[in-house]
Amino acid sequence: MSEVTLPIMRPRLPRASAILPRLSAIDASGLYSNRGPHVRELEQRFAEKLGTTADRVVTVANATLGLMGALAISPQTHWVAPSWTFSATIAAAMQAGKHVSFDDVRAHDWWLDAPDTSCGVLSVAPFGSGVSVSAVDRERETVIDAAASLGAIIEPLDSLPAGAAIVFSLGATKVLGAGEGGIAVFGDAERARRFTAWTLLGFDGDRTSTMLGINARMSEYTAAVAHAALDQWQSERDEWRAARILAHEAEERLGLDAAPLSGTDANPYWIILLHSAEERRRAEWALAQHGVDSRRWWGDGCHRQAAYAQLDRDALHVTEQLAERALGLPFSRVLARSEVARIEQALLEARFP
Repeated sequence: MSEVTLPIMRPRLPRASAILPRLSAIDASGLYSNRGPHVRELEQRFAEKLGTTADRVVTVANATLGLMGALAISPQTHWVAPSWTFSATIAAAMQAGKHVSFDDVRAHDWWLDAPDTSCGVLSVAPFGSGVSVSAVDRERETVIDAAASLGAIIEPLDSLPAGAAIVFSLGATKVLGAGEGGIAVFGDAERARRFTAWTLLGFDGDRTSTMLGINARMSEYTAAVAHAALDQWQSERDEWRAARILAHEAEERLGLDAAPLSGTDANPYWIILLHSAEERRRAEWALAQHGVDSRRWWGDGCHRQAAYAQLDRDALHVTEQLAERALGLPFSRVLARSEVARIEQALLEARFP
């Protein structure tokens, strides 16, 4: 096995020079946390980007806490969720004290195939997919883990149902990364206000906890980085799209199936589908011989993990097929044509050993 010289991800955050003006303003104000001016301005800017109002947008220290809080303030106790997701989705629900059961995803788009039940729906926008607000069930409590979807084409969120919330990540590996942080968007301003109180230990106007909350505040420093990322959004989006074109061209040359991602979106993943688990293992080995990293991002599904193995589940045929065949390839805003050629060569060797 060669030393890894092409990593799975190469995060790029705004340079220090782009952040410095806001850091200087923070120094001058002496305000570092507790929903300072940069945090509140960031909520306004994301509200404009996402097509909703600032009273429905709340910043949070990270997206996992965002999911946890959106679930914690919901009256729904039982939630159905996909096993085909990152561990954080299910961990957030369980830490919020909710009962979770697994259901399968749809083969054509990898979204939760939510059953017609009275349960809440904890859905996942797979690998940065866009969110269709018109598809959100208005009769059921809904939380969508859209961690990587800030770069996707998303319908304006002003029509999000009152019982729904969408949580985005500002983690370093995501689109519009700020190192850490998250954005929670609600269909109801009152629920957003309650969520804000939850992030402040349940404080709602004074220093008395009105509910069981937690410290999930975003700092002014994180907000400063997020502002710089938003300032550079147009160039970042173009870089992601250029990299996606290179990946798509390689998929076509190799005749590979891939994750159902839009070519017009900006998202940070390159996921291919091999024909079988055996071919996937050969691809992993061949890539490693070329010093190319790869990753089974969601492994065998959460239902195979010890922390969640006891949860109820329906048949998960699609999930288990995807777990066998899906493989993440190196992807970044700086992906070069020569690097794609290197990946292609390794995959050709795996397919025709």
